[in-house]
Amino acid sequence: METQNLQSILKEYTTISLDQLNASMSFLERIEAKYLLNLKQLDKLLGELQDSFYVLNIKDVSIFTYDNIYMDTKDYLFYKQHEQGEKQRLKVRTRHYVDSGDLVYFEMKLKEKKLLRKFRYPTSLEAHGQMNKDAVRFYTSIAQSLGLSYAKEQIFPSIETRYKRITLCSKESDERLTIDFDVELNDMRDNAGRWIKLGNIAIVESKARTEDGHGRKVMKKLKIKEAHGCSKYCLGIHYFGRMHSHDRFKKTIEFIDKHHMKEITTVNKVQSKLASVKKEVHAKERAIANKMKEKNF
Repeated sequence: METQNLQSILKEYTTISLDQLNASMSFLERIEAKYLLNLKQLDKLLGELQDSFYVLNIKDVSIFTYDNIYMDTKDYLFYKQHEQGEKQRLKVRTRHYVDSGDLVYFEMKLKEKKLLRKFRYPTSLEAHGQMNKDAVRFYTSIAQSLGLSYAKEQIFPSIETRYKRITLCSKESDERLTIDFDVELNDMRDNAGRWIKLGNIAIVESKARTEDGHGRKVMKKLKIKEAHGCSKYCLGIHYFGRMHSHDRFKKTIEFIDKHHMKEITTVNKVQSKLASVKKEVHAKERAIANKMKEKNF
């Protein structure tokens, strides 16, 4: 995505500092709604929101880089909760605020129907993506206090997500909008270290104590429907082929594949060609080896 174009649009916004944002919206329990947009829709949305929202600005920067590493059980229990649409589902991750240097949090997000509850503590950069003793103790303690049956389950790094984010804050309510783009995914359980880019799409999330925020009204005005199954973590599980069931994310996947997944198509084609070449090479090597055996015999 053209960051320069976005920066020029954001210059028209009134800015808000991080301290001001936290003072006006320091809630960890909220109602969330996600939307999947293409670039034209994003331009229209930013134009519509300009007079009613502030943009977060820190040291003259309004576009920030985030790096999340999600944890899950060996058999991807947390993914299954989300994919099956369970009323209560959990996400566990460490989040690195890249532009802030070594600012990292270990976080747990429990969603119960439409209400989301968030628990977190600050940790070190070295602990990013690690289930160390502190992380295990925190996870177990919170999970037990919530009465979760899987409180003692072992969890491990699963999917890494990296993206850029813009944060907007309503001038008249407690609604906050986050706009994520340039999303990249990495399978932490694959040593190949291959990254997948989700292309030029944006995931917009409304976070507030109520469901009548201005941002959500603008979405309706622009005829942008709420996206059910737009989790970056779950998309990572799908695109790396870790789980074959993805009915809940079908529409989101179709949107991404149709408009902005040239990278994945290209990668798959390259992998297919490599696999074919390897087969040919192995076949030739076997043929040569067999001939050598016949000669020696």
